[in-house]
Amino acid sequence: MALHAILLLLAGPGRCPQEAVPPSLHYRVSYAGTERDSDWHVRVEGRGLAYGGGPLFLHLEDWGEWTEVDSYHLRNLTCDPPLRRHEGSRCDWLLDPPADWDGSLALQYDIATVELGSPVRGSHGLVPYRAPTYCFGFSTNTLITADRAGWDTKPRLTFRIEAPPDWTIASGLGGVAVGVLEGQFPAEYDNGVISMGRPVAQDAERSAVALIEVVQWGGGESVVPSVLDFARVFVNECARTSGRPPRQPIRLLITEPGFGGTRTDGSIAIGCPELGQGAMGPGTLHFVAHELFHDWLGGQLRGEGERLAWFWEGFTDYLSLWHLARAGMVSHEWFAQRLLDYDRSLADNAHRGSAAYADPAVNWRDPEIEPLAYQGSALLAFSLDVALRRAGREGLMEMMRALLARPGGRYDLEALRSWLVDNGQAEFWERRFAVAATPDLAADLEFAGFEHKSVETTLTYLGIQLEGEGPFGRILAVDPQGPAAACGVRADDVVSGCWPVHQPPTVLGPEVSTPYRFGLGLYQTDAKACNLGVRRGEQELEFAIPPRLIPGGRRSSWAPRADRIERFFQ
Repeated sequence: MALHAILLLLAGPGRCPQEAVPPSLHYRVSYAGTERDSDWHVRVEGRGLAYGGGPLFLHLEDWGEWTEVDSYHLRNLTCDPPLRRHEGSRCDWLLDPPADWDGSLALQYDIATVELGSPVRGSHGLVPYRAPTYCFGFSTNTLITADRAGWDTKPRLTFRIEAPPDWTIASGLGGVAVGVLEGQFPAEYDNGVISMGRPVAQDAERSAVALIEVVQWGGGESVVPSVLDFARVFVNECARTSGRPPRQPIRLLITEPGFGGTRTDGSIAIGCPELGQGAMGPGTLHFVAHELFHDWLGGQLRGEGERLAWFWEGFTDYLSLWHLARAGMVSHEWFAQRLLDYDRSLADNAHRGSAAYADPAVNWRDPEIEPLAYQGSALLAFSLDVALRRAGREGLMEMMRALLARPGGRYDLEALRSWLVDNGQAEFWERRFAVAATPDLAADLEFAGFEHKSVETTLTYLGIQLEGEGPFGRILAVDPQGPAAACGVRADDVVSGCWPVHQPPTVLGPEVSTPYRFGLGLYQTDAKACNLGVRRGEQELEFAIPPRLIPGGRRSSWAPRADRIERFFQ
Protein backbone atom coordinates (compact mmCIF):
# COMPACT_ATOMS: atom_id res chain seq x y z
CA MET A 1 0.00 0.00 0.00
CA ALA A 2 1.53 3.34 -1.03
CA LEU A 3 2.18 5.65 1.90
CA HIS A 4 0.77 8.61 0.03
CA ALA A 5 -2.44 6.63 -0.50
CA ILE A 6 -2.83 4.92 2.86
CA LEU A 7 -5.00 7.66 4.30
CA LEU A 8 -7.26 8.21 1.34
CA LEU A 9 -10.48 10.13 1.66
CA LEU A 10 -12.91 7.25 2.13
CA ALA A 11 -16.68 7.27 2.36
CA GLY A 12 -18.00 7.14 5.90
CA PRO A 13 -19.17 9.35 8.74
CA GLY A 14 -16.97 11.37 11.01
CA ARG A 15 -14.68 14.31 10.60
CA CYS A 16 -11.73 15.56 12.58
CA PRO A 17 -13.26 18.00 15.10
CA GLN A 18 -11.88 21.51 15.00
CA GLU A 19 -10.83 21.43 18.68
CA ALA A 20 -9.42 17.88 18.54
CA VAL A 21 -5.74 17.00 18.66
CA PRO A 22 -4.44 17.23 15.05
CA PRO A 23 -4.08 13.68 13.69
CA SER A 24 -0.48 12.51 13.46
CA LEU A 25 1.70 9.43 13.22
CA HIS A 26 5.32 9.57 14.31
CA TYR A 27 7.73 6.79 13.28
CA ARG A 28 10.98 6.16 15.15
CA VAL A 29 13.52 3.66 13.78
CA SER A 30 16.59 2.90 15.89
CA TYR A 31 19.54 0.61 15.23
CA ALA A 32 22.33 -0.28 17.64
CA GLY A 33 24.57 -1.88 15.04
CA THR A 34 26.01 -4.48 17.40
CA GLU A 35 26.46 -8.22 17.02
CA ARG A 36 23.96 -8.87 19.82
CA ASP A 37 21.38 -6.36 18.60
CA SER A 38 21.08 -6.29 14.83
CA ASP A 39 17.33 -5.56 14.53
CA TRP A 40 15.71 -2.31 13.46
CA HIS A 41 13.52 -1.27 16.40
CA VAL A 42 10.40 0.56 15.22
CA ARG A 43 8.06 2.59 17.41
CA VAL A 44 4.93 4.29 16.06
CA GLU A 45 3.03 6.89 18.10
CA GLY A 46 -0.36 8.09 16.95
CA ARG A 47 -2.37 11.07 18.18
CA GLY A 48 -5.80 12.41 17.28
CA LEU A 49 -6.88 9.25 15.42
CA ALA A 50 -10.30 8.75 17.05
CA TYR A 51 -12.31 10.34 14.26
CA GLY A 52 -13.84 8.20 11.53
CA GLY A 53 -15.59 4.90 12.12
CA GLY A 54 -15.05 1.18 12.27
CA PRO A 55 -11.77 -0.64 12.84
CA LEU A 56 -8.33 0.83 12.25
CA PHE A 57 -6.51 -1.04 9.47
CA LEU A 58 -2.76 -1.60 9.80
CA HIS A 59 -0.62 -2.85 6.93
CA LEU A 60 3.03 -3.72 6.24
CA GLU A 61 3.68 -3.95 2.51
CA ASP A 62 4.90 -7.38 1.37
CA TRP A 63 7.64 -5.79 -0.74
CA GLY A 64 10.49 -8.23 -1.19
CA GLU A 65 8.11 -11.06 -0.21
CA TRP A 66 9.00 -10.77 3.48
CA THR A 67 5.92 -12.87 4.37
CA GLU A 68 7.82 -15.89 3.04
CA VAL A 69 10.12 -15.53 6.04
CA ASP A 70 7.25 -14.12 8.12
CA SER A 71 8.01 -13.93 11.85
CA TYR A 72 11.76 -13.88 11.13
CA HIS A 73 11.30 -10.50 9.42
CA LEU A 74 8.65 -9.02 11.76
CA ARG A 75 8.94 -9.75 15.49
CA ASN A 76 7.73 -8.66 18.91
CA LEU A 77 4.69 -6.80 17.55
CA THR A 78 2.63 -5.15 20.31
CA CYS A 79 0.05 -2.41 20.23
CA ASP A 80 -2.06 -0.30 22.59
CA PRO A 81 -5.02 -0.53 21.99
CA PRO A 82 -4.63 -4.25 21.14
CA LEU A 83 -4.79 -5.40 17.55
CA ARG A 84 -5.64 -8.69 15.85
CA ARG A 85 -4.46 -10.23 12.62
CA HIS A 86 -6.72 -9.77 9.62
CA GLU A 87 -8.11 -13.11 8.58
CA GLY A 88 -6.23 -14.67 5.67
CA SER A 89 -3.38 -12.13 5.60
CA ARG A 90 0.10 -12.17 7.10
CA CYS A 91 0.69 -8.45 6.53
CA ASP A 92 -2.61 -6.89 7.70
CA TRP A 93 -4.06 -6.26 11.16
CA LEU A 94 -7.24 -4.76 12.60
CA LEU A 95 -7.61 -2.62 15.69
CA ASP A 96 -11.10 -2.28 17.22
CA PRO A 97 -10.92 0.90 19.31
CA PRO A 98 -12.86 1.00 22.58
CA ALA A 99 -15.82 3.36 22.74
CA ASP A 100 -13.91 5.84 24.90
CA TRP A 101 -10.74 5.78 22.77
CA ASP A 102 -8.83 9.06 22.92
CA GLY A 103 -7.19 8.51 19.51
CA SER A 104 -3.76 7.55 20.85
CA LEU A 105 -1.83 4.66 19.35
CA ALA A 106 1.36 3.03 20.65
CA LEU A 107 2.75 0.41 18.27
CA GLN A 108 6.14 -1.24 18.51
CA TYR A 109 7.91 -4.08 16.71
CA ASP A 110 11.31 -5.20 15.46
CA ILE A 111 12.47 -5.76 11.87
CA ALA A 112 15.25 -8.29 11.34
CA THR A 113 18.26 -7.37 9.23
CA VAL A 114 19.56 -10.36 7.28
CA GLU A 115 23.29 -10.85 6.93
CA LEU A 116 24.93 -9.85 3.65
CA GLY A 117 25.78 -13.09 1.82
CA SER A 118 23.20 -15.19 3.69
CA PRO A 119 20.72 -17.45 1.82
CA VAL A 120 17.82 -15.25 2.98
CA ARG A 121 19.49 -12.19 1.48
CA GLY A 122 20.05 -14.10 -1.76
CA SER A 123 16.36 -15.01 -2.12
CA HIS A 124 14.84 -11.85 -0.57
CA GLY A 125 17.00 -9.04 -1.88
CA LEU A 126 14.66 -6.19 -0.86
CA VAL A 127 14.41 -6.90 2.88
CA PRO A 128 16.78 -4.97 5.18
CA TYR A 129 20.29 -6.39 5.34
CA ARG A 130 23.43 -5.69 7.33
CA ALA A 131 27.11 -5.68 6.38
CA PRO A 132 30.06 -5.16 8.74
CA THR A 133 30.06 -1.39 8.25
CA TYR A 134 26.45 -0.52 7.33
CA CYS A 135 22.84 -1.67 7.03
CA PHE A 136 20.43 -1.03 4.19
CA GLY A 137 16.69 -1.40 3.61
CA PHE A 138 13.50 0.29 2.45
CA SER A 139 10.68 2.04 4.25
CA THR A 140 7.73 0.28 2.60
CA ASN A 141 8.42 -3.09 4.24
CA THR A 142 9.66 -1.48 7.48
CA LEU A 143 7.01 1.09 8.45
CA ILE A 144 3.48 -0.17 9.21
CA THR A 145 0.83 2.14 7.79
CA ALA A 146 -2.64 2.98 9.15
CA ASP A 147 -6.04 3.69 7.60
CA ARG A 148 -9.63 4.06 8.79
CA ALA A 149 -12.97 4.67 7.10
CA GLY A 150 -14.05 8.27 7.40
CA TRP A 151 -10.58 9.80 7.67
CA ASP A 152 -10.98 12.92 5.58
CA THR A 153 -7.90 14.58 7.05
CA LYS A 154 -4.58 12.86 6.49
CA PRO A 155 -2.53 12.45 9.66
CA ARG A 156 0.72 14.35 9.62
CA LEU A 157 3.53 11.82 9.16
CA THR A 158 6.90 12.46 10.80
CA PHE A 159 9.97 10.30 11.40
CA ARG A 160 13.15 10.01 13.42
CA ILE A 161 15.96 7.58 12.48
CA GLU A 162 18.57 6.93 15.16
CA ALA A 163 21.95 5.27 14.59
CA PRO A 164 25.21 5.13 16.60
CA PRO A 165 26.43 8.74 17.11
CA ASP A 166 29.26 8.58 14.55
CA TRP A 167 27.25 6.79 11.86
CA THR A 168 25.97 8.45 8.69
CA ILE A 169 22.26 8.06 7.88
CA ALA A 170 21.05 8.37 4.27
CA SER A 171 17.38 8.04 3.40
CA GLY A 172 14.85 8.98 0.78
CA LEU A 173 12.78 10.36 3.64
CA GLY A 174 15.05 13.28 4.33
CA GLY A 175 18.59 13.30 3.03
CA VAL A 176 21.92 12.66 4.76
CA ALA A 177 22.83 13.29 8.43
CA VAL A 178 25.05 11.94 11.21
CA GLY A 179 23.62 10.10 14.21
CA VAL A 180 20.01 11.26 13.86
CA LEU A 181 17.85 12.07 10.84
CA GLU A 182 14.35 13.44 11.43
CA GLY A 183 11.62 15.41 9.72
CA GLN A 184 8.26 15.21 7.98
CA PHE A 185 7.46 12.74 5.22
CA PRO A 186 7.84 14.36 1.80
CA ALA A 187 4.67 15.05 -0.18
CA GLU A 188 3.38 12.05 -2.15
CA TYR A 189 6.01 9.83 -0.56
CA ASP A 190 5.65 6.13 -1.33
CA ASN A 191 8.85 4.23 -0.57
CA GLY A 192 12.50 5.06 -0.07
CA VAL A 193 15.82 3.79 1.19
CA ILE A 194 16.70 3.70 4.88
CA SER A 195 20.46 3.17 5.26
CA MET A 196 23.07 3.89 7.91
CA GLY A 197 26.67 3.10 8.69
CA ARG A 198 30.26 4.20 8.06
CA PRO A 199 30.47 5.06 4.36
CA VAL A 200 33.44 4.32 2.12
CA ALA A 201 33.03 7.85 0.77
CA GLN A 202 30.39 10.52 0.26
CA ASP A 203 29.97 13.88 -1.44
CA ALA A 204 27.28 16.33 -2.48
CA GLU A 205 26.92 19.09 -5.03
CA ARG A 206 24.14 21.44 -6.06
CA SER A 207 24.04 21.41 -9.86
CA ALA A 208 22.18 23.90 -12.03
CA VAL A 209 18.93 21.97 -11.56
CA ALA A 210 19.17 19.77 -8.46
CA LEU A 211 20.98 18.80 -5.30
CA ILE A 212 22.97 15.61 -5.97
CA GLU A 213 24.15 13.50 -3.03
CA VAL A 214 26.22 10.33 -3.34
CA VAL A 215 26.92 7.97 -0.43
CA GLN A 216 28.98 4.83 -1.02
CA TRP A 217 28.40 1.99 1.44
CA GLY A 218 30.00 -0.95 -0.39
CA GLY A 219 32.98 -1.64 -2.61
CA GLY A 220 36.64 -1.29 -1.79
CA GLU A 221 37.68 1.99 -3.44
CA SER A 222 35.75 5.22 -3.76
CA VAL A 223 33.72 5.63 -6.94
CA VAL A 224 31.93 8.73 -5.65
CA PRO A 225 33.73 11.36 -7.82
CA SER A 226 32.98 9.45 -11.04
CA VAL A 227 29.36 8.82 -10.08
CA LEU A 228 28.83 12.45 -9.02
CA ASP A 229 30.36 13.85 -12.22
CA PHE A 230 28.26 11.56 -14.36
CA ALA A 231 25.03 12.32 -12.46
CA ARG A 232 25.55 16.08 -12.83
CA VAL A 233 25.97 15.95 -16.62
CA PHE A 234 23.19 13.43 -17.20
CA VAL A 235 20.61 15.08 -14.95
CA ASN A 236 21.25 18.52 -16.47
CA GLU A 237 20.81 17.03 -19.94
CA CYS A 238 17.49 15.39 -19.03
CA ALA A 239 16.23 18.60 -17.43
CA ARG A 240 17.12 20.51 -20.60
CA THR A 241 15.25 18.17 -22.98
CA SER A 242 12.22 17.60 -20.73
CA GLY A 243 11.83 21.20 -19.64
CA ARG A 244 11.52 19.94 -16.05
CA PRO A 245 14.07 19.69 -13.24
CA PRO A 246 14.07 16.53 -11.14
CA ARG A 247 11.12 16.21 -8.77
CA GLN A 248 13.39 15.57 -5.79
CA PRO A 249 17.06 15.79 -4.88
CA ILE A 250 19.12 13.11 -6.63
CA ARG A 251 20.37 10.77 -3.92
CA LEU A 252 22.55 7.88 -5.14
CA LEU A 253 23.27 5.24 -2.52
CA ILE A 254 25.94 2.79 -3.64
CA THR A 255 25.82 -0.76 -2.32
CA GLU A 256 27.86 -3.85 -3.22
CA PRO A 257 29.62 -4.68 -6.53
CA GLY A 258 27.33 -6.78 -8.69
CA PHE A 259 24.11 -5.61 -7.03
CA GLY A 260 21.30 -4.23 -9.19
CA GLY A 261 19.51 -0.91 -8.98
CA THR A 262 16.23 0.20 -7.41
CA ARG A 263 14.73 3.66 -7.77
CA THR A 264 12.46 4.83 -4.96
CA ASP A 265 11.25 8.21 -3.77
CA GLY A 266 14.17 10.47 -2.95
CA SER A 267 16.76 7.70 -3.35
CA ILE A 268 18.32 5.41 -5.93
CA ALA A 269 20.14 2.29 -4.80
CA ILE A 270 22.81 1.09 -7.22
CA GLY A 271 25.41 -1.63 -7.05
CA CYS A 272 28.98 -0.38 -6.82
CA PRO A 273 30.15 0.16 -10.43
CA GLU A 274 33.46 -1.16 -11.66
CA LEU A 275 35.74 1.57 -12.91
CA GLY A 276 37.96 0.78 -15.86
CA GLN A 277 40.83 3.25 -16.33
CA GLY A 278 39.16 5.61 -13.85
CA ALA A 279 35.80 5.87 -15.62
CA MET A 280 32.56 3.91 -15.71
CA GLY A 281 32.11 1.71 -18.77
CA PRO A 282 29.18 2.33 -21.14
CA GLY A 283 27.16 -0.59 -19.76
CA THR A 284 27.49 0.75 -16.22
CA LEU A 285 26.63 4.27 -17.39
CA HIS A 286 23.45 3.01 -19.03
CA PHE A 287 22.50 1.04 -15.92
CA VAL A 288 22.81 4.13 -13.69
CA ALA A 289 21.23 6.42 -16.31
CA HIS A 290 18.17 4.15 -16.49
CA GLU A 291 17.57 4.60 -12.75
CA LEU A 292 18.17 8.37 -12.93
CA PHE A 293 15.71 8.85 -15.80
CA HIS A 294 13.02 7.21 -13.69
CA ASP A 295 12.75 10.55 -11.88
CA TRP A 296 10.93 11.73 -14.98
CA LEU A 297 9.32 8.54 -16.28
CA GLY A 298 8.19 6.66 -13.19
CA GLY A 299 8.48 9.60 -10.80
CA GLN A 300 7.00 12.77 -12.28
CA LEU A 301 5.11 10.63 -14.79
CA ARG A 302 3.01 7.92 -13.13
CA GLY A 303 0.97 5.30 -14.94
CA GLU A 304 -1.92 3.06 -14.01
CA GLY A 305 -0.05 0.18 -12.45
CA GLU A 306 1.90 -2.82 -13.65
CA ARG A 307 0.03 -3.20 -16.93
CA LEU A 308 2.07 -0.22 -18.16
CA ALA A 309 5.36 -1.51 -16.77
CA TRP A 310 6.54 -1.92 -20.36
CA PHE A 311 6.17 1.84 -20.91
CA TRP A 312 8.02 3.17 -17.89
CA GLU A 313 10.71 0.49 -18.06
CA GLY A 314 11.34 0.10 -21.80
CA PHE A 315 10.88 3.75 -22.77
CA THR A 316 13.10 4.74 -19.83
CA ASP A 317 15.73 2.31 -21.07
CA TYR A 318 15.70 3.82 -24.55
CA LEU A 319 15.51 7.48 -23.52
CA SER A 320 18.33 7.07 -20.98
CA LEU A 321 20.43 5.53 -23.77
CA TRP A 322 19.50 8.36 -26.17
CA HIS A 323 20.46 11.02 -23.62
CA LEU A 324 23.80 9.30 -22.99
CA ALA A 325 24.60 9.40 -26.70
CA ARG A 326 23.31 12.97 -27.03
CA ALA A 327 25.64 14.11 -24.22
CA GLY A 328 28.61 12.24 -25.72
CA MET A 329 28.87 9.95 -22.70
CA VAL A 330 28.60 6.84 -24.89
CA SER A 331 29.52 6.67 -28.55
CA HIS A 332 26.98 6.59 -31.35
CA GLU A 333 28.39 3.18 -32.28
CA TRP A 334 27.64 1.89 -28.79
CA PHE A 335 24.11 3.28 -29.00
CA ALA A 336 23.46 1.25 -32.16
CA GLN A 337 25.17 -1.85 -30.80
CA ARG A 338 23.07 -1.74 -27.64
CA LEU A 339 19.87 -1.81 -29.70
CA LEU A 340 21.23 -4.59 -31.91
CA ASP A 341 22.10 -6.61 -28.81
CA TYR A 342 18.54 -6.16 -27.53
CA ASP A 343 17.15 -7.35 -30.85
CA ARG A 344 19.36 -10.46 -30.84
CA SER A 345 18.52 -11.27 -27.23
CA LEU A 346 14.82 -11.41 -28.13
CA ALA A 347 15.21 -13.50 -31.28
CA ASP A 348 14.11 -16.71 -29.55
CA ASN A 349 11.56 -15.22 -27.17
CA ALA A 350 8.39 -17.26 -27.60
CA HIS A 351 6.14 -14.30 -26.68
CA ARG A 352 7.58 -11.78 -29.11
CA GLY A 353 4.95 -12.55 -31.71
CA SER A 354 1.99 -12.72 -29.33
CA ALA A 355 2.35 -10.08 -26.58
CA ALA A 356 0.89 -6.75 -27.71
CA TYR A 357 1.85 -3.66 -25.71
CA ALA A 358 -1.72 -2.31 -25.77
CA ASP A 359 -3.12 -5.56 -24.35
CA PRO A 360 -3.97 -4.91 -20.66
CA ALA A 361 -4.14 -8.66 -19.98
CA VAL A 362 -0.41 -9.24 -20.51
CA ASN A 363 1.56 -9.88 -17.33
CA TRP A 364 4.73 -7.91 -18.04
CA ARG A 365 6.39 -9.24 -14.88
CA ASP A 366 6.16 -12.84 -16.06
CA PRO A 367 9.84 -13.89 -16.26
CA GLU A 368 9.41 -15.12 -19.83
CA ILE A 369 7.66 -11.92 -20.94
CA GLU A 370 9.59 -9.35 -18.90
CA PRO A 371 12.45 -9.04 -21.45
CA LEU A 372 9.85 -7.63 -23.84
CA ALA A 373 8.93 -4.99 -21.24
CA TYR A 374 12.56 -3.82 -21.13
CA GLN A 375 14.52 -4.61 -24.29
CA GLY A 376 11.48 -5.09 -26.54
CA SER A 377 9.84 -1.86 -25.43
CA ALA A 378 13.15 0.01 -25.79
CA LEU A 379 13.19 -1.06 -29.46
CA LEU A 380 9.56 0.07 -29.75
CA ALA A 381 10.51 3.47 -28.30
CA PHE A 382 13.34 3.81 -30.83
CA SER A 383 10.95 2.96 -33.68
CA LEU A 384 8.45 5.55 -32.44
CA ASP A 385 11.23 8.14 -32.14
CA VAL A 386 12.17 7.42 -35.75
CA ALA A 387 8.53 7.49 -36.94
CA LEU A 388 7.95 10.89 -35.35
CA ARG A 389 11.09 12.29 -36.96
CA ARG A 390 10.12 10.82 -40.33
CA ALA A 391 6.91 12.83 -40.02
CA GLY A 392 8.87 16.01 -39.34
CA ARG A 393 8.27 16.02 -35.60
CA GLU A 394 10.86 16.64 -32.91
CA GLY A 395 10.94 13.06 -31.63
CA LEU A 396 10.01 11.07 -28.55
CA MET A 397 10.88 13.74 -25.98
CA GLU A 398 8.03 15.81 -27.45
CA MET A 399 5.68 13.09 -26.23
CA MET A 400 7.33 13.04 -22.80
CA ARG A 401 6.86 16.80 -22.39
CA ALA A 402 3.19 16.50 -23.34
CA LEU A 403 2.63 13.75 -20.77
CA LEU A 404 4.51 15.72 -18.10
CA ALA A 405 2.08 18.60 -18.70
CA ARG A 406 -0.91 16.41 -17.77
CA PRO A 407 -2.44 17.02 -14.31
CA GLY A 408 -0.23 15.35 -11.74
CA GLY A 409 1.78 13.69 -14.52
CA ARG A 410 -0.85 10.92 -14.60
CA TYR A 411 -1.31 8.89 -17.76
CA ASP A 412 -2.96 5.66 -18.84
CA LEU A 413 -3.07 3.54 -21.97
CA GLU A 414 -5.73 5.78 -23.52
CA ALA A 415 -3.56 8.87 -22.94
CA LEU A 416 -0.72 7.20 -24.86
CA ARG A 417 -3.01 6.19 -27.71
CA SER A 418 -4.64 9.62 -27.90
CA TRP A 419 -1.31 11.40 -28.12
CA LEU A 420 -0.15 9.20 -30.99
CA VAL A 421 -3.45 9.62 -32.85
CA ASP A 422 -3.47 13.40 -32.33
CA ASN A 423 0.10 13.61 -33.62
CA GLY A 424 -0.34 11.65 -36.84
CA GLN A 425 0.73 8.23 -35.56
CA ALA A 426 -2.61 6.36 -35.54
CA GLU A 427 -1.27 3.81 -38.03
CA PHE A 428 1.85 3.28 -35.90
CA TRP A 429 -0.36 2.58 -32.88
CA GLU A 430 -2.35 -0.02 -34.80
CA ARG A 431 0.73 -1.70 -36.29
CA ARG A 432 3.07 -1.64 -33.31
CA PHE A 433 1.03 -1.24 -30.11
CA ALA A 434 -2.36 -2.82 -30.79
CA VAL A 435 -0.81 -6.02 -32.15
CA ALA A 436 2.45 -7.84 -31.51
CA ALA A 437 5.09 -6.86 -34.05
CA THR A 438 8.84 -7.07 -34.60
CA PRO A 439 10.62 -3.81 -35.50
CA ASP A 440 12.59 -3.26 -38.70
CA LEU A 441 15.66 -2.26 -36.76
CA ALA A 442 17.89 -1.97 -39.83
CA ALA A 443 15.54 0.56 -41.46
CA ASP A 444 15.26 2.53 -38.21
CA LEU A 445 19.05 2.67 -37.81
CA GLU A 446 19.50 3.81 -41.41
CA PHE A 447 17.05 6.67 -40.91
CA ALA A 448 18.77 7.66 -37.67
CA GLY A 449 22.02 8.13 -39.58
CA PHE A 450 23.83 4.79 -39.39
CA GLU A 451 25.21 2.70 -42.24
CA HIS A 452 25.99 -1.01 -42.26
CA LYS A 453 29.65 -1.96 -42.58
CA SER A 454 31.94 -4.92 -42.24
CA VAL A 455 35.02 -3.83 -40.31
CA GLU A 456 38.32 -5.48 -39.48
CA THR A 457 39.01 -6.16 -35.82
CA THR A 458 41.42 -8.04 -33.60
CA LEU A 459 41.01 -11.52 -32.15
CA THR A 460 41.75 -12.75 -28.61
CA TYR A 461 44.42 -15.47 -28.87
CA LEU A 462 44.65 -17.74 -25.82
CA GLY A 463 46.45 -20.70 -27.36
CA ILE A 464 43.79 -23.38 -26.77
CA GLN A 465 42.59 -26.10 -29.12
CA LEU A 466 39.30 -27.80 -28.28
CA GLU A 467 38.32 -31.32 -29.22
CA GLY A 468 35.20 -30.03 -30.97
CA GLU A 469 33.84 -26.74 -32.28
CA GLY A 470 33.13 -25.43 -28.77
CA PRO A 471 32.78 -23.13 -26.99
CA PHE A 472 32.59 -25.93 -24.39
CA GLY A 473 34.32 -29.26 -24.26
CA ARG A 474 37.65 -31.02 -23.64
CA ILE A 475 40.88 -29.16 -24.36
CA LEU A 476 42.85 -31.16 -26.92
CA ALA A 477 46.05 -29.10 -26.85
CA VAL A 478 47.54 -25.94 -25.33
CA ASP A 479 50.15 -23.78 -27.09
CA PRO A 480 53.13 -24.00 -24.69
CA GLN A 481 54.07 -20.41 -25.63
CA GLY A 482 50.51 -19.05 -25.36
CA PRO A 483 48.76 -17.01 -22.67
CA ALA A 484 46.63 -19.92 -21.43
CA ALA A 485 49.65 -22.14 -20.75
CA ALA A 486 51.27 -19.32 -18.81
CA CYS A 487 48.21 -19.19 -16.55
CA GLY A 488 48.17 -22.94 -15.88
CA VAL A 489 45.53 -24.25 -18.30
CA ARG A 490 46.22 -27.86 -19.30
CA ALA A 491 45.25 -30.34 -21.99
CA ASP A 492 42.29 -32.53 -20.89
CA ASP A 493 40.78 -29.70 -18.85
CA VAL A 494 37.08 -29.38 -19.76
CA VAL A 495 35.87 -25.86 -20.58
CA SER A 496 32.70 -25.07 -18.63
CA GLY A 497 32.44 -21.29 -18.92
CA CYS A 498 33.86 -18.19 -20.61
CA TRP A 499 33.25 -14.47 -20.17
CA PRO A 500 33.01 -11.60 -21.16
CA VAL A 501 31.94 -12.55 -24.68
CA HIS A 502 30.80 -10.88 -27.89
CA GLN A 503 27.29 -11.47 -29.13
CA PRO A 504 27.41 -12.53 -31.89
CA PRO A 505 31.00 -13.80 -32.01
CA THR A 506 33.52 -12.12 -34.32
CA VAL A 507 33.92 -13.88 -37.68
CA LEU A 508 37.39 -15.26 -38.41
CA GLY A 509 38.98 -14.20 -41.70
CA PRO A 510 40.44 -16.75 -44.14
CA GLU A 511 43.99 -15.73 -43.18
CA VAL A 512 43.56 -17.19 -39.66
CA SER A 513 45.27 -20.61 -39.85
CA THR A 514 46.28 -21.43 -36.26
CA PRO A 515 44.88 -24.68 -34.81
CA TYR A 516 44.51 -22.93 -31.43
CA ARG A 517 41.20 -21.33 -32.36
CA PHE A 518 39.28 -21.44 -29.10
CA GLY A 519 38.15 -17.96 -27.97
CA LEU A 520 39.55 -16.10 -31.00
CA GLY A 521 36.28 -14.41 -31.90
CA LEU A 522 34.45 -15.13 -28.69
CA TYR A 523 35.81 -12.73 -26.08
CA GLN A 524 35.43 -8.97 -25.95
CA THR A 525 38.68 -7.50 -27.22
CA ASP A 526 38.71 -4.61 -24.72
CA ALA A 527 38.56 -6.95 -21.73
CA LYS A 528 41.63 -6.92 -19.47
CA ALA A 529 41.28 -10.67 -19.02
CA CYS A 530 39.48 -13.52 -20.77
CA ASN A 531 37.89 -15.53 -17.99
CA LEU A 532 37.84 -19.29 -18.43
CA GLY A 533 36.09 -21.84 -16.23
CA VAL A 534 37.28 -25.46 -16.45
CA ARG A 535 36.71 -28.79 -14.75
CA ARG A 536 39.86 -30.72 -13.86
CA GLY A 537 38.86 -34.03 -12.35
CA GLU A 538 36.74 -33.14 -9.31
CA GLN A 539 37.95 -29.53 -9.26
CA GLU A 540 36.19 -26.46 -10.64
CA LEU A 541 38.83 -23.88 -11.63
CA GLU A 542 38.75 -20.36 -13.01
CA PHE A 543 41.53 -18.61 -14.93
CA ALA A 544 41.80 -14.91 -15.81
CA ILE A 545 43.91 -15.00 -18.98
CA PRO A 546 45.38 -11.78 -20.41
CA PRO A 547 44.77 -12.25 -24.15
CA ARG A 548 47.24 -11.75 -26.99
CA LEU A 549 45.49 -9.64 -29.63
CA ILE A 550 46.06 -10.77 -33.22
CA PRO A 551 44.61 -9.52 -36.54
CA GLY A 552 42.12 -11.46 -38.66
CA GLY A 553 38.63 -10.69 -37.31
CA ARG A 554 35.61 -9.31 -39.16
CA ARG A 555 32.64 -7.73 -37.44
CA SER A 556 29.39 -6.46 -38.83
CA SER A 557 28.66 -3.02 -37.42
CA TRP A 558 26.48 0.02 -37.86
CA ALA A 559 28.67 3.09 -38.18
CA PRO A 560 27.37 6.65 -37.81
CA ARG A 561 27.39 8.87 -40.87
CA ALA A 562 28.96 12.19 -39.95
CA ASP A 563 26.65 14.14 -42.26
CA ARG A 564 23.44 12.79 -40.65
CA ILE A 565 23.94 11.38 -37.18
CA GLU A 566 23.99 14.61 -35.15
CA ARG A 567 20.49 15.57 -36.26
CA PHE A 568 19.01 12.52 -34.59
CA PHE A 569 20.50 13.44 -31.22
CA GLN A 570 19.53 17.11 -31.26
